[in-house]
Amino acid sequence: MGYILSPIFCLIGIVTVSVSASASWQEVHTNLSPSRDSYEIGLVHSDKLWLARTNSLLYLSDGTVWRSAYIWPGFWKVSPGYSLSTHAGSFVLMGAGYSNDRVFVSSDGIQWNANGSLWYYGNGLLMHKAVSFAGALWLFTGQYIDEYYYEPEGDEYGSATFLLHDILKVEDANWFPAIFPVPWQPRFDSVGLVFAGRLWVIGGVTASEEPIDFADFEPLNDVWYSEDGETWVEATSGAPWCPRSGHACVVFQDKLWLLGGYDGHRALNDVWVSDDGATWEQVTDQAPWRGRSGHSAVVYQDTLWVIAGANRNTNLSDVWVYEPAATEGEGEGEPAPQRYYHSADKDTDREISLNELLRVIQFYNSDGLHCEPCTEDDYDPGVGDQGCRHHDSDYRFPDWRIALTELLRLIQFYNTPGGYHPCPDGEDGFCPGPA
Repeated sequence: MGYILSPIFCLIGIVTVSVSASASWQEVHTNLSPSRDSYEIGLVHSDKLWLARTNSLLYLSDGTVWRSAYIWPGFWKVSPGYSLSTHAGSFVLMGAGYSNDRVFVSSDGIQWNANGSLWYYGNGLLMHKAVSFAGALWLFTGQYIDEYYYEPEGDEYGSATFLLHDILKVEDANWFPAIFPVPWQPRFDSVGLVFAGRLWVIGGVTASEEPIDFADFEPLNDVWYSEDGETWVEATSGAPWCPRSGHACVVFQDKLWLLGGYDGHRALNDVWVSDDGATWEQVTDQAPWRGRSGHSAVVYQDTLWVIAGANRNTNLSDVWVYEPAATEGEGEGEPAPQRYYHSADKDTDREISLNELLRVIQFYNSDGLHCEPCTEDDYDPGVGDQGCRHHDSDYRFPDWRIALTELLRLIQFYNTPGGYHPCPDGEDGFCPGPA
């Protein structure tokens, strides 16, 4: 998956909605079209759930249909990596226009007014975040493109991309910001939000050198907060979740929730919660929705919504809602959580690719396998830590080795049209073919 996003095309008009149950998660079935961009922002404004894409703004009407509120005019050229937030009772769209620096404001999502520009960085501002906090709008993290960068070695001018390393505070309509340096690494594709009366920055991706070499990215798992937006404290330099970017965070049930993201190997579908941003607990290592990044998480009508995103090169259009079960969190005596995707299915598409099959053949040919978090599948060949869940191919006599019969089972999924599906009656919890 690349980090530079391209423009998208989205559905304009009415989208019907129906719901089917799946444990504590429910998929909201829509014919919302997959976007070419995967960069979408969901938020709540005026008691409606809104979904912004790079060429339109949709809202959920009466909980049953999506409607188009506005189609961005072509001259706006809403860039991938724009930000849309709510501040002082209005939408604020930042990063539009041919120069990616325009600001537009709307109270209802239908009538929009030009409201200045992000003069500080000029054109090329991408992948930034805007958060309303303490009576001001704070703009932080992201990339900016210098179209006239001089490269001494080549003795020529050209375009180059850099990472932001400060935070801008805007308190008036002139978009004349106060500028504050920050102690955390420059980054983009991170999360910014307000939780427990503090402003937070969570994860993202950085680069070791600038201008950015897009083959040299390092995902992050640090967490920072500020009481005033100016002085920052590191809550943790290394949260227990894998370093990632493109994840979603939201405040739900008075906790900070983190969902999915991209760790440099694969799109994730794990879920974590925290009371303080420093200590995290895993809710599940595998939600029923596909692994994804660039998605949105929103709390709407007391439920947690996960909307669209992308799994590497596949843009998604599904929508999920989460309602905790009445017995959730009781601990002892609860059944083992359902497995929605096979451990070998790294891209969570319910099919076993040749690459995924070869990985398990590698385990079969090695002296077993062991737990290795944050690798391509959270395992590695050979002897080592065995404190995690057994690989789903190690199911007949779980011994941290893949037997021939277990390998043949995965080959069956590989050879079956439609791959596999979760099935409690299957010998390994799965059955060949689609559900």
